[in-house]
Amino acid sequence: MDIIDEQIEEANQGDFLSYQDIQNDMERYKQNQQDIINEQGLMLKRVQQWHENLRPILEEEEKRTEFDIHEYGTRLLNCFKSIGEQKTFKELIELVGGSAQVEVSRYFLSTLMMTNTYNLKLTKSSDGEMIIELLKKERHHEELQVNIGNQVNQEPK
Repeated sequence: MDIIDEQIEEANQGDFLSYQDIQNDMERYKQNQQDIINEQGLMLKRVQQWHENLRPILEEEEKRTEFDIHEYGTRLLNCFKSIGEQKTFKELIELVGGSAQVEVSRYFLSTLMMTNTYNLKLTKSSDGEMIIELLKKERHHEELQVNIGNQVNQEPK
């Protein structure tokens, strides 16, 4: 056999896998597939557990009234009799009867929104209480609706 024949035979042997190599590859493939199935099973269990934990939270949320930030703001504003009157946040919550945690957070958000629209002013007392002062009772969203309505009515036809 000459050198060329030897090189061809060596190249041909490198191209073909032995039966043992193929069997090893198949075992690795099977193990890989089994690992994927196991991982998917664990993921499915975690998702089911997450659903079980979330279901009571969502059911409780469904029982609550819908959050209308303007309605909550109106209730807060109705606690004040005159411009410049001050109350603590705690006093306001007691007046509107919102002692539940979810209600307190809703009233707090409404307070922040009305502070942003200059209906209320927030300050801190010397003992750290949040003081709320009424600046005006006119609601920003209502003024916008009136202004938009006036503009629509004034448009030339």
